[in-house]
Amino acid sequence: MRKKLFNANYEDSAKLVTRKQIKLNKEGFKFMKLRHRIFLPFLVSFFMAPFFYMIGTQMPLGISDKENYFSEVMAKYGTIFSDTIKLILLVWVGISVLFLIQRKNYGNYVIFAYFAFFPMILSFCFIMFDFMFGVAVAGVGIVGSIVMIVAGLLYIFMAIYNVVNDMKSSLYGETKRHFSSRYYLLITCIALVLTVIVSLIFPAEEFNLLLYVIAFGLLIAFAGIALLAKIMLHMFCVSYYFAKYGEQYKKKFKITDEQWYGPRKAKRLAKKKGK
Repeated sequence: MRKKLFNANYEDSAKLVTRKQIKLNKEGFKFMKLRHRIFLPFLVSFFMAPFFYMIGTQMPLGISDKENYFSEVMAKYGTIFSDTIKLILLVWVGISVLFLIQRKNYGNYVIFAYFAFFPMILSFCFIMFDFMFGVAVAGVGIVGSIVMIVAGLLYIFMAIYNVVNDMKSSLYGETKRHFSSRYYLLITCIALVLTVIVSLIFPAEEFNLLLYVIAFGLLIAFAGIALLAKIMLHMFCVSYYFAKYGEQYKKKFKITDEQWYGPRKAKRLAKKKGK
């Protein structure tokens, strides 16, 4: 029977969930108190989301205001996910406001904190792609850029494949297949060669050596996105099991009632135990 990533029992999940992975410390437990949760929605709503909005949707438009080839390309290709970024930022603000609601326990808080953090990473990835895609099209042309996108999607697929199999190996003790660094190197070399060839056959409308060189940064952007995908998936899996088997991990890590439930509920529980 094929073992799934999110079907492990507590004993198996304990191989993946560690105190270090969850980062259990006083700084984390303090968010069970309302006064420590107020800062996040304030920060996201008035600083982080507006900042991401400016660099993700307004900066490309500012560049496109100028009358030159690069500006025209950025206006057309550097704002592809502009509406998507706006939607993600709205969701981010909404989730950050919901962060104020008291969670049932610290396990639920950990999984919700993940979802409060995820939109920031997702919007950052789209912003980075939009900008580098616009630069790539201006530098090596649309066909060359598509070649790098295909290579980048392979980066992401291999990163997710590897982290899923690594986690399954940790959970169930099974040896899984793994893409070694040689595959990344091979794909990168093929992508570079094909992009150079294609850019000579289907060149950009105007050649600019600086843009041509920077255009290959699209591969670096995808490598960064692949790394973030790997980190976020691993983080979600750890948070998921910590929340799913919360009471067991509470005992294992010797978390107090006040840290786990918050001061108010801990006091109520203490009164019940005292009766």
